[in-house]
Amino acid sequence: MLREIDMTPLAKALRGKNAKAVQKKVRRNMSKRAAENLKMEMEFMGPIPVREVEAAQNEILEVIRRLEKSGDIVIPRFEGEEVV
Repeated sequence: MLREIDMTPLAKALRGKNAKAVQKKVRRNMSKRAAENLKMEMEFMGPIPVREVEAAQNEILEVIRRLEKSGDIVIPRFEGEEVV
């Protein structure tokens, strides 16, 4: 999934108030170089409007949905099951 998403929308999408945990998880799944580039992109970007953050998040969701539909990724669904 990370290979399909451009760095700028990813950096914008990870700018949300409660995105620290997601930022860490994303960076752990990238090479050190890519993670550093993402961090720098986010730092240089400065403040951005919430609507741009939400638009970038929606763009990433569309990529994820496309990859799931094509069978390139599988997202587990727990319909009716309690996850502990």
